Amino acid sequence: MAILGIAVLAVIAVALLPSPGLVMRQAQSTEASPQTAVQNELVTEPIYTNVTVVSEQIYANVTVVPEHVVANLSQTFKVEVWINNVTGMAGWEIRLVWNRDIIKCLKAQINTPPEWGGVAFDWFNKSESDVDPNAVYTAWQFAPGIENDYNDTCGRYFKAECYGPRGSDYHNTFNGSIPVVTLIFQASQIGSTSLILYKTQYDRTSKSLIDREGIKIGDRNANPIASISYNGFVEVQAP
Repeated sequence: MAILGIAVLAVIAVALLPSPGLVMRQAQSTEASPQTAVQNELVTEPIYTNVTVVSEQIYANVTVVPEHVVANLSQTFKVEVWINNVTGMAGWEIRLVWNRDIIKCLKAQINTPPEWGGVAFDWFNKSESDVDPNAVYTAWQFAPGIENDYNDTCGRYFKAECYGPRGSDYHNTFNGSIPVVTLIFQASQIGSTSLILYKTQYDRTSKSLIDREGIKIGDRNANPIASISYNGFVEVQAP
């Protein structure tokens, strides 16, 4: 099965774009606490800024949440990629890149929509012989996932998922907002890096759209669903 095939969307006219808004979970800002070595837990609580809930409905969007993270060196922190305000979604594809010297991705967890049955099979580096004939898979995943050494400067997360029960037609699509993937990062070096989603992006400073490729949302017929994206930003500081 090929990766979800969806044509790259044209830039949405700026004149048609309403005020930017996000539908996401609300997170409260907290001060960093003293480091405490707790196995399998976040050692300190990073400072999250600019994380708000805006009720205004806009185009479907793919959004890094929190938008802004301040973490101490060697600290781990969680970032989610949300798909918001979508109707009729049967598949998605995400590419997220960052400065590989500043942060490193330790773990990624995909949240398959319950409307898709919640049971996915990951095809990466697998073949038909790896599929359990007795299992009832309801979704399918593709692409390598975490690539911390994607190139000389960037790390990347690249994954796709689509709905489709084995042996039946597409019929259950997702409507609403959902964190499709949760990523755990570790701060490796003092400095800063963007978490860049490659898609048509809304720039809040220039109030304009920047056309990029790489984020795809599709309906049951693999037709593209119009969307824009919002990047994240991470600052790493001394403890």
